[in-house]
Amino acid sequence: MKKILTTLAVGALCLPLGLGLAGCGGKSGDVDVVAKDVYAMSAVSSVMYLDDLDASVSSQEATSRPSHFTDDDVQGVKNYLEMFNGMLIGEGLNQKVESTPVEDTEYYGRYNLCMTISVPSVTGETVVYKMYYNEINKETEEKIDDGELELEVSSTLDGVLVFGDAEYEVHGEREFEQEGNEEEASIEFTTRSRTNRENYIVVEQSVENDEIEYEYTIVKNGDIVSETEVEMERERNHTEFELQFKDNGTLREGVYRMYKRDNDDTFVIDYTQNNVRDQILATISADGTVTFTYTNGYIETF
Repeated sequence: MKKILTTLAVGALCLPLGLGLAGCGGKSGDVDVVAKDVYAMSAVSSVMYLDDLDASVSSQEATSRPSHFTDDDVQGVKNYLEMFNGMLIGEGLNQKVESTPVEDTEYYGRYNLCMTISVPSVTGETVVYKMYYNEINKETEEKIDDGELELEVSSTLDGVLVFGDAEYEVHGEREFEQEGNEEEASIEFTTRSRTNRENYIVVEQSVENDEIEYEYTIVKNGDIVSETEVEMERERNHTEFELQFKDNGTLREGVYRMYKRDNDDTFVIDYTQNNVRDQILATISADGTVTFTYTNGYIETF
């Protein structure tokens, strides 16, 4: 059983295990691949959340759901669920990097590179994101000291992420160090809304040997509104996520546990907050409709 620590947009958890681990082989090229995977995951998962953050969505008058589930609770669970499910479908996220295509240079010619990120959707189709960027201040140092490899890689990334008609500013920083069998790596990636530049998400990944940790910080109107940590366990026939969140706006803290078997479309969500425990059964249909069934029998769709 493999345990991975991460936060919020847990698409990363379901990517190939090369994410964060494959780069630890003493080859700077491997490190580049790992960084691109983390950047791609961070970009996609952040956009999924920022899209909801920027939108003006009216809450439902859900008077029959258990009273301890607020609209904020339900919206939060739905956001997490959709992000997890998006990466659990098919083979997950794929990224390809090439020079910025000639046909795109009119708008994005100031960026040297284009990353095409493909993600399978709940309908079975492929959703495509494009990130145009420059990677700058890239430094690689590699030497042998007392028969052991010492490797240091660092760089920064600046660009724009395009999804449909929306654009987001992106900035990334990464560092990787290896000394013999000891390895440490860190990546920070920020996705900022152009609709409201005070809305942005910071994804931080740190790797030390075989332990991977992700931390997501969500900022709305310039204020940190929530921080969520997630622990994932992958067993032979199911995936389990545990989210520990802190909402600075409502001062809520709690834990969600989500389970999904490989051949079952239903998520089981255990909820604990302020010593209250409950459960939601959730499904996502082919057209993207999310259905919550509560323990009191109330059914809610989104």
